[in-house]
Amino acid sequence: SPGRGGPVICIGLLTGNSQPNALLKIRAAGIDPGLFDLGISAFGDNNASRDELYRDSIRKLESRYGRKVDAENVTLVGDTPLDIECAKSGGCGIVAVATGNYTSGQLAPLGPDLLCEKLPEAKAYLSAIMASG
Repeated sequence: SPGRGGPVICIGLLTGNSQPNALLKIRAAGIDPGLFDLGISAFGDNNASRDELYRDSIRKLESRYGRKVDAENVTLVGDTPLDIECAKSGGCGIVAVATGNYTSGQLAPLGPDLLCEKLPEAKAYLSAIMASG
């Protein structure tokens, strides 16, 4: 439990979209926005770059739990080269999903930790990360 210093698993959003637009897109994709902790999420209407979004979200986590968040314990899921670059800049893991405007062929050379065509393909990988947390 967080109070005892044990592992904490949080799922937030980190997006260049404004919060209202991000939630509209999440709902349109058939995903329940309630899955995401908006208290640790970062949105483009409050931050100028992906790197700032990442740092903002990490600050929120550290403030909430009163301890440092190690980048090696963070995994981003994204569908753009900017998402991959952000993860690498922040030192965290990255799962790239070729469901947006970029193909696997365009994302693969950027070296994501996992590349998949659809997010469900990442289930075993993400489950293993969460189990090791």
